[in-house]
Amino acid sequence: MQKARELFEQVVAADPNNAPAYAGIADCYNILALYNSLSPREAFPKAKAAALRALELDSKLAEAHAALALGAYIYDWDWVIAEQEFQRALDYNPNYAPTHQWYSTYLAVRGRADEAIAEARRTQELDPLSLIINAQLGRILYYTGKYDEAITQLQKTIALDGSFFAARRYLGQVYEEQGRYEQAIAELNQALTLSNGSAVVKVELAHAYAVAGKKDEARKIISELPNSTSAYQLAAIYAALGEKEEAFASLQKALVERSDRLIYLKVDPRLKQLRGDARFTHLLQKIGL
Repeated sequence: MQKARELFEQVVAADPNNAPAYAGIADCYNILALYNSLSPREAFPKAKAAALRALELDSKLAEAHAALALGAYIYDWDWVIAEQEFQRALDYNPNYAPTHQWYSTYLAVRGRADEAIAEARRTQELDPLSLIINAQLGRILYYTGKYDEAITQLQKTIALDGSFFAARRYLGQVYEEQGRYEQAIAELNQALTLSNGSAVVKVELAHAYAVAGKKDEARKIISELPNSTSAYQLAAIYAALGEKEEAFASLQKALVERSDRLIYLKVDPRLKQLRGDARFTHLLQKIGL
């Protein structure tokens, strides 16, 4: 993604009126934030600026509208603008798969389950061999509570490419929610190996250990995590460990950092222990959910 951004920037240096290249820059910054490679406060404003520049040059460029929509809800928590921008992107190019992919997440985190699943299935129809799009459908099924369907979909994704760690990561989370802890831990350990030790996967493995009652293993992973680890993800582990105050302290830190993960507050099953607390309701209100 960093190399892609550099190449897109070479394009706009040579051709300052190249709208698709600005949209590409926006995509790179958005995804770098989602992969925890850049902080949200650094990446998302740069993505927005690049998307707006693309739209100055071509107001009907679907890729730019989609990039703008993504940042609008993940970083700005502006759900109205995000919906408008997604609809514009779909109007201008209904066959651009990433719009449907990102819109499916928007719908899922807002609790619009049937629409979210329909969008994720439409994405898959447009790009049936994309590994991330196939895994995304499994993830949407997970967030909408359809665990058996999620398992089937994620196993199909793994059948396409057994080394694709994201599918194993999501499958581990589904197994965990079903109480199949040994299977969850096995999948997440595989994902950890395949991802070359991704900190995101380590956090989810720690959560699986915590809910499985293996608290020492969970705390050992916490002690080894880098300082850049998402505060939101840490909150999920603390909730699983029964450390409610630490969980809310981490969620408050995530709010200050404008963590991209906060959009999942309403639907993330890992936080169910916190939902009856007034502080949780306040957090939902702060981000417009």
